[in-house]
Formats: sequence, C-alpha cells, structure tokens
Amino acid sequence: MPAVGVPAVAKAIVGLFGNDRDSDCTVSFCFKEGADDASGEPQLKRPRLSATEDPAISGATAERWDAGARDRSVLGAAPSSATAPCRPQLRVLLGSAAEAHFARAAISYAYTGVVAADDVPSALEVRRQATYLQIDGCAAACDELLVGMLAATAPAGGPAPAAVEFMSCWAVLPDPAEDPAFAPVLVAAKEALVRHFGDALAALNTSSLRQLLLQLPAAGVDVLLSSDSFGTDSEDSVLLLLATWMKANHSQTDAATRERLCRLCLSGDGRSYEWIVSQQELLEAMGRLSPFVYVKGSFSGVNLHARGFEYNACLEVSHAAASASLFLQCSMPDAYDVPASRLGSGSKTIATTGLDARLTVHSWSGGTRCNAYVGQFTAARPGFGVGRGTPVNIARRGWTSVLPLAQPQQAPEVLVGWDAYLHEGRVTGTLTLLPPP
Repeated sequence: MPAVGVPAVAKAIVGLFGNDRDSDCTVSFCFKEGADDASGEPQLKRPRLSATEDPAISGATAERWDAGARDRSVLGAAPSSATAPCRPQLRVLLGSAAEAHFARAAISYAYTGVVAADDVPSALEVRRQATYLQIDGCAAACDELLVGMLAATAPAGGPAPAAVEFMSCWAVLPDPAEDPAFAPVLVAAKEALVRHFGDALAALNTSSLRQLLLQLPAAGVDVLLSSDSFGTDSEDSVLLLLATWMKANHSQTDAATRERLCRLCLSGDGRSYEWIVSQQELLEAMGRLSPFVYVKGSFSGVNLHARGFEYNACLEVSHAAASASLFLQCSMPDAYDVPASRLGSGSKTIATTGLDARLTVHSWSGGTRCNAYVGQFTAARPGFGVGRGTPVNIARRGWTSVLPLAQPQQAPEVLVGWDAYLHEGRVTGTLTLLPPP
C-alpha cells in the first residue's frame, strides 16, 4: 500500500474541522451572563462547532476550557439531546458574542495552519483568543501575519494603512512586559507609522495624511514625536502638528497625556546633547601640541546634526597657555559629498548659517558637577561660513581662554591642570539646541 503523502495528510486534517460526522467532541462557546450583542439581547451559549482531537489542542487545554465555563454561573440552555449522548461537549467561556468568530478562527488554525484574518484588528483579536485558548503556534502565526501587513504599502485612496489600524487598537494590545514575543510587532508598527507619515510638513500639508493624523490615538502621536526618523523643518512645525491633533482630540485625552505629548516638542529650555572628550583622546592630542591643538568632542560617538549641518564641540589648547578655549565647529555633512553635487568635495560653494544654541563645559568639585563655562549662539547673527574649501576658522566660532588650567600646559602627553574638568576619565559638556527667541 503506497504511503500517504504529507499534502494529503494535511488536507485530511483540514477536512476534520467542523466535520460533524467524524468529530469526537463539540465545542460550545458560552457567554458571560448579561453580555449583550448589538441588538441588546442577552447572549446564551448558542454557537457550536464540531472538532476532532488535534495536537495543537491538548487535553489540559480542553479541560481548562470546560472547567472555565462550568465554574461560572452562566450559561443558558443545556446541549441538545441529539448531541449530548453522542460525544463530549467542551464549553468555552467568552466575554461576548463578538468574540465567537475570532475564537473559532483560532481553533481553525489548529487544523488549517492558516490565520483567518483580513485586517489588523481581526489578526489582533484572533491572536488574543489564541492566547486565551492556548492554541499552540497561533499567536506566533498572527505575529508573522501582522508584521507582513505592516510592511505592505497602503494603496493611494484605499483604506487606512495597517499602521493606523494598529494604533487604533492600542488600548487592547498585549503588554510587552507580559508577552515579550509581541515586541517585534510593536517595533514594526511604530516604524510603519513613521514611514507612512514621513515628516511633519507632509502630515500637515497633505489632506489624506492630515485626516489620518486626526484619527490617531495619543499613543500614535507619541510614536511620531518620539521617533528620530520623523522629519521636520523646525520644531515650530512639530508644535503646530501637535496643536492640530490636540484641537480635534482634546476631549479624548487627560491632563497627564497632554503634558507628556507637549514635552516631546522642543521646550523653551531646548534639547540638550552631551559631548565628551576622553582622557585618552586628550592625551593623544597633547602629543601634537606645537604650538596649539584642537580636540574634537563627540556626541554619543557621532556628530550632531541641526539645521542641515554637522556640529562638534572643540577644545583648543596652546603651548604654555594657562587656559583653554571652547569652540563650536560647523561642517558640511558627508551625505552631500556625492558625484556631481554642488556641495561635494570639489565644490567651492560656501553657506552661511547660524544656530540658536548654548554650549557648556562641566567642571567637578567633590563629586558635584558644575558649569565651568556657558556660551550662547544666536541664529539671528549668522557666524558660520561652511563649505568644502572654507578656511576652518570661518566655520568655527566660540570663546578663547575661558577654561582656566591649574598649571600652564608645558609639555605634550601630560594633562597638567585639567583635574577640575576630568571626571571618570573624560571631559564633558552639553550643546543645547534652543527654539527661536
């Protein structure tokens, strides 16, 4: 007798679902006493489906279903006499009649291996029921389906994109702390939402995006404003975007939510970024001390970008000087250095720019941090001339001899007089980007 192929076995298993003739049990969905459907009528235990034992539905799971329903004061009519004597009935307690369709889809997965969901809300509900019913593998399959939906591009003029649908379900999403497997879906949803809206100007000036923006819950706006990938021409546009959303959704928020969202915009205090110069970098720079040296700080290992340019904090130390200088250096981003670009390495183009910012150097005394020096730049007085062929002193602005050293720097490779600024092996400071005055 020839062996039965795997496809044939799979097809046979699929055929067992809902097959009344070959089933060995009946699953009845029971609803909590008093749960109403859309018509306002009380719901009793009505829907049934026939099932045959499947590995994804363990005996322990089946017992839990039946016990969960049996222990409640629920459930309406008893099973019919036609079915009760023939095979056991597993009763599954649900919150409402609306959940029955998704619970059936979750159980169906055990036979078909397919998640029967056409949109994000349906996939999330099937996942929720699969977790509740302990259908092995179904939640993971729902996650895979959701990630695929979120990665797809929404057609122009079509229904709301998957990311917006996902955000509309935020209040009922699994808690990542309790369900870590759901975390990749959350990441995919946030990336998809930012990708769809793009930037603040697009969200404000494109009618379809503006309408979708107004439909977002507070969590969706939080995702946009918290993302480094969500673009804007200035913080003013971000503030306008939030005000536009808030005007339409104020009644849907509480004071704490409104305060939290407002804090995501650039406040009057600005947004600060720490820069550091390590002790090793300072020592290496001192080895080149003849007659002076510039030491560039770094912002978390990268340059800081603002108003289309790159910025670095710099320290300048001269031979035998009793103090060091503090500068902010502006440069053209490498991203513009491409073939045929008028801003590339062979270009003679010079741009003049300014920045509303505050540059600070820290000092330490008894383990307490202080501001050794604070200088401020104003965009209304452009001071940076930036270009590939620009003399470096034009692109660097700051203050000379503002950081006193305990002793003059007499020799290389010795950090004389820097004790007040060194803490845990580095010199630190902040660059605070300020809103326009």
